[in-house]
Amino acid sequence: MLIEHAQADKMLHVAIYGALSQIRHHSYLVSLGHEVTMNDSNNAGLPDFTIGSCSIEHKRARNQTYADGTPKVELQKTRASGKCRSNRFYDRGFCDVVAVDVSEHTGKTNDYRYASSQDLQAHKDYPGKLAVFHRIDHKWKTTLREALNESR
Repeated sequence: MLIEHAQADKMLHVAIYGALSQIRHHSYLVSLGHEVTMNDSNNAGLPDFTIGSCSIEHKRARNQTYADGTPKVELQKTRASGKCRSNRFYDRGFCDVVAVDVSEHTGKTNDYRYASSQDLQAHKDYPGKLAVFHRIDHKWKTTLREALNESR
């Protein structure tokens, strides 16, 4: 019944499917042998996961792709805090790695792409922040290990 309501309410859909995606990703990382801490989604502003000293922000690829079919991810906070518009944007150093669930696009279970946050494009108006939209292309890695090795 909740899923039916989520189909009709865009924000509920985003919240439910985002939470389910994050839970599945956590379970997947644990199954690979990682010791994963799932951080609370609250106003403390922590990335979603921590593995050792590595912080990871989890996102789902948007349903809409670029015109050429390339999946995209939206990197901004759900709500602004305060009057400055830039509060919705992530600082470049917010996390070490951004992880994106692309399973809905590829049809493969547990299909994720990973990128070092330092390798992602900066916001055009706020260079200390990450751009809002990113192409999930060949630059993104298929394993967390690859993304971590490249960022060092």
